[in-house]
Order: sequence, then C-alpha cells, then structure tokens
Amino acid sequence: MKTVYLIFGLLLSNISFGQNVQARLSMAIKGLEKDAQFKHAVISLYVVDSKTGKVVFDKNSQVGLAPASCQKVITSVSAFEMLGKEYRYKTELGYSGEIKRGYLKGV
Repeated sequence: MKTVYLIFGLLLSNISFGQNVQARLSMAIKGLEKDAQFKHAVISLYVVDSKTGKVVFDKNSQVGLAPASCQKVITSVSAFEMLGKEYRYKTELGYSGEIKRGYLKGV
C-alpha cells in the first residue's frame, strides 16, 4: 500500500510541478507585479530559445524602457560568451607633433 501512495505522490508532484518554461516565467512575472516594491514599475521580459529562435516568453517587449544597471551584467556575460575568456581589447594611440624631452608638442 505504501508503494501505491508513493507512486501516486510522485505522479501528482510531477503533474503539479511539471510546468513548461513559459508558464513558470509567467508565474514569476505575476509574482513580481504583485510585489509592493514593484508597485510603479514597468516589467519587460523577452526570452528566445537560442537553438530554434522561437519566442519562449514575451511581456511588454515593445515598450521602450530606460536601461537598468543590471542590463550591463547581461551585456558583459554575452560578450564574454561570444568573444571568449582570452579576448583582449586592442587600443591604439596616435599623435601628431613631436616628443621632446619626454613631452609631446602637438600641432
């Protein structure tokens, strides 16, 4: 009898927790919208499957928003993933004029 309850419990938990990504994201966004700290916030999220290009979730993607500081993290991580950890930015300097006694006398 314990085995039957165990199997029933596992099936029930799989059904209740087996939501797809879209449903989980939707629930998470709704939770944020109910939070008092986000009372006057506009939340926007656009998620795309990187393999298929299919839109997984879209909430206010057409609303223009000012970029937040956390967006820098996403940009940095994306650049790191695309360029690799060995990538180094190259900075070239130029000048016009001549250097005399360690000082640049520019034109």
